[in-house]
Amino acid sequence: MCMNRVKSILQRTFGGVSLALVLMLASCQAEPPAPMSVVPEARHLAWHAMEQYAFVHFTINTFTDKEWGYGDESPELFNLTDFDADALVKIVKDANLKGLILTAKHHDGFANWPTKYSDYSVANTPWKNGKGDVVREFVDACNKYDIIPFFYHTTLDWWKDEFETDFDAYLEYLRKSVEILCKNYGKIGGLWFDGNWSKPGADWKETELYGTIRKYQPEAIIINNNPETVSTDYTTADKLYFEPLTPEDVMNIIEFEKPEGVIASLGGQTAINL
Repeated sequence: MCMNRVKSILQRTFGGVSLALVLMLASCQAEPPAPMSVVPEARHLAWHAMEQYAFVHFTINTFTDKEWGYGDESPELFNLTDFDADALVKIVKDANLKGLILTAKHHDGFANWPTKYSDYSVANTPWKNGKGDVVREFVDACNKYDIIPFFYHTTLDWWKDEFETDFDAYLEYLRKSVEILCKNYGKIGGLWFDGNWSKPGADWKETELYGTIRKYQPEAIIINNNPETVSTDYTTADKLYFEPLTPEDVMNIIEFEKPEGVIASLGGQTAINL
């Protein structure tokens, strides 16, 4: 139909043919197709542009030589002697990585920051006579080296009795704990949650949890490991997928003598476990 109209104009018009042709072709352009899925928001694009970052799992089970703790380890075990957040983050900077994820709290329930909502934290350890704050030192070092700080945070807690006895009360405790991280440590890149698999089918009240994060960190990426419980509302959570990496994969990213710590790729982004 459009081409017929163009031919008609060309046949009838001797002057200004080029202008008429341009105008007609412009009027014939089709409307762009509607998006087939969710359109990425600015925070998604910023996160994707990071390309590569690292993950450091450092908590009380660092001192028990176990992958996981179970909430029965004494906080007295957490007595750092050579902790240097500055040196740790500088390694990430020198490797040309863009961000670093810290385990703020794993499934054992030990908090790497002093919190009034739990006795199981750095505040009740011999390290710095209970005055230390791993999260604070981590964030300060990240800011110094222009590395974006992220937090891993468990959603289950084997130390907290309410996780089994009063789940609603536990979820409020979880929300308040996360609120401290979002409110007191400046801008962060996001939070990575893990643990919903422990209570399949339960109501984890994610709307309240994610709403608290958005209140203080509107641009943060929110990731939850369990796709069955992740909200599909991209204004709250961000649905990203985990893919396995092998040590061989990471050799294309950064040279390690023994790249044993590679753990995951998030939606095409690479995380290296230091």
